[in-house]
Amino acid sequence: MLEGKRIKKIEFTCGADAVVIVLHLDNREQVSVSMAELKLNILLQDPTIAKEEQDRYYATHIYRPMSRRRRKKKGTNTNEKET
Repeated sequence: MLEGKRIKKIEFTCGADAVVIVLHLDNREQVSVSMAELKLNILLQDPTIAKEEQDRYYATHIYRPMSRRRRKKKGTNTNEKET
């Protein structure tokens, strides 16, 4: 079916039960392939993939603790009345 044809574009969509791959061919035909084994929750059963996804999450969602309020030095506030 694909022999002798060129793939011009590939689209991936996440369906309810599988990842759908749509191949756009040079003769304007489209071929859809559904692959249940590429769903993320199935891939996460592999410990190596799960660790990579966790590392990728922490790299993009950096935990930053709230900064402490800085203490002002006495006499530095210009709005204070002189005594």
